[in-house]
Amino acid sequence: MKCTMLELELIDGSKIELTLNFARLLKVKNNNKKLYEEYMKALEGGKGFDPIFDSLKVLYVAYLCANSEKLGTDEVMSEDKFIEMVPPDMELINTVTAELVHPKKK
Repeated sequence: MKCTMLELELIDGSKIELTLNFARLLKVKNNNKKLYEEYMKALEGGKGFDPIFDSLKVLYVAYLCANSEKLGTDEVMSEDKFIEMVPPDMELINTVTAELVHPKKK
């Protein structure tokens, strides 16, 4: 599976990479099982789905996947810091989340 990176500009102008692929997702799961379970619930949608924070959860996991070699270090943002840095643009958040979860075949 090819690793496709998407770029997201944060509110301070810095840019981060986001990706979702199985090998990197397994690293996230092994590093933080609770977060992985929350991510899976966000993907399921259904009753209790929160379009803002469930989408942000997907983006945060994608950020961790893009930085999977740095998991467990101070080099990756905490989830709270990540949420503070993401632009409050729901159209952008939804678009990027959709591109990660349902990538276009090339």
